[in-house]
Amino acid sequence: MINWSGCSAVEMEPERVSGAWVFRGTRVPVTALFEHLKDGARISEFVEWFPGVTLAQVREVIDVVVHAVDALTRITHGGPPPSIPVASLREILEDLDESRADRCE
Repeated sequence: MINWSGCSAVEMEPERVSGAWVFRGTRVPVTALFEHLKDGARISEFVEWFPGVTLAQVREVIDVVVHAVDALTRITHGGPPPSIPVASLREILEDLDESRADRCE
């Protein structure tokens, strides 16, 4: 399980959204980001669909996940094994960078 307590992009309050971790200032669960990405959505689409969520928040959440996966694989395997989708995480980050570029144009 990921420890979200150090991530300023998210918050959790037991009485809101059944205590799920949500993007700060919203009722959008963090899990919604990964469900949409898994279903093929782009990060730019996710931010568009959930106006309260910022690109900076998404980047911070993804960074936390990348670091958690990296730490876990180093602890359990001494380095990322081929079965861990590190390449997929890199693709997500590249998509995020493209989304940023699109917004700057």
